[in-house]
Amino acid sequence: MCFREFWATDIGIKLHRFLAPFLFLAGLAYGQLNTFSSLLGDNEHWEGTRWSLAERAVFAGRPEYSGPPAKTLIVRYTHFSVLYDLERRQPLWVAHFDEKESEARSRVRTKAYNRRWDRAGDDFRPDGHVIAASIEAKLKWATDASFNNANPPELPGEREKITRGHMASNMEMKCQGSEDEGDLAQGESFSLANVCPQMQGHNAPLWAKLEDQCLVWATRLKGVAVYSGPVFAPDTSQPPPVQKALQTDGGKNGVPIPIPTHFYKIIIAKKAGKTVAVGFLIPHRTDLFNKTPARKKDRGLADFIVPIREIEEKTGINFMPALGPDSPVEVHANHDWDF
Repeated sequence: MCFREFWATDIGIKLHRFLAPFLFLAGLAYGQLNTFSSLLGDNEHWEGTRWSLAERAVFAGRPEYSGPPAKTLIVRYTHFSVLYDLERRQPLWVAHFDEKESEARSRVRTKAYNRRWDRAGDDFRPDGHVIAASIEAKLKWATDASFNNANPPELPGEREKITRGHMASNMEMKCQGSEDEGDLAQGESFSLANVCPQMQGHNAPLWAKLEDQCLVWATRLKGVAVYSGPVFAPDTSQPPPVQKALQTDGGKNGVPIPIPTHFYKIIIAKKAGKTVAVGFLIPHRTDLFNKTPARKKDRGLADFIVPIREIEEKTGINFMPALGPDSPVEVHANHDWDF
């Protein structure tokens, strides 16, 4: 039985929970004093800890990973959950739910209205369960220092600067539930379990535009389920880091992290009782934002709509197993999705 399969068993989960405090203390010896609190998930309990049953149902089943062998664990926060890859030091998927009220909340939950929404006090730091599992697997783990001055030589430009890219965005998390819930979820979004190496010029404005669109769609569709994550599928016809597999240079603590070639986002909703969805697969480039007046509505995002099945094939993840193997929701690209 492989590491991943063992920790998915009841015995593995109970053993990890027993060992976690001791392994966590060992992590402190490595100088990592501040970590996030979370819950470990399993095959039955994988959702955000404060999702409603109705929100969980929109996801159409727990995502099933069948890609190359990986040392993974499910980490659960209040309003998002993560399948974390200990060897790649980043999530394979991050799941969250945007509520129908989220867009309206985004207009008032700003530091201009209340200083509690000022993100200046939120620091990126690792998750305690990730540290514990990494120590058990004899692996290094990412810290905030891993992203400082971490660009490889192939990415020399300022817009190519590697940043800590939220998968469940700070904006979407602070729009969850009550103000206290949003405050908590916003802080949790700075867990490094929710972060991939992402170039600044990709993170904004195009990826940020897609995050904002999720709030718009949540209003229209009375809530949307969202998956986000990295893809590692080099394409030699495109510039780095899409062209070939790259990794960060280790930053200030010498811990390298593979740089994704693409990022995906899958949005799922219920419409007239039926599941509808759209998938985006966006190359990790800085020149894709379309500023022309004709594309003001989508800024080029529609160019990256693909069949969800294509994302599943590139990631090894079945995102909606409850729909069955040949669901048109996954097989066909939804070019009718309204911006």
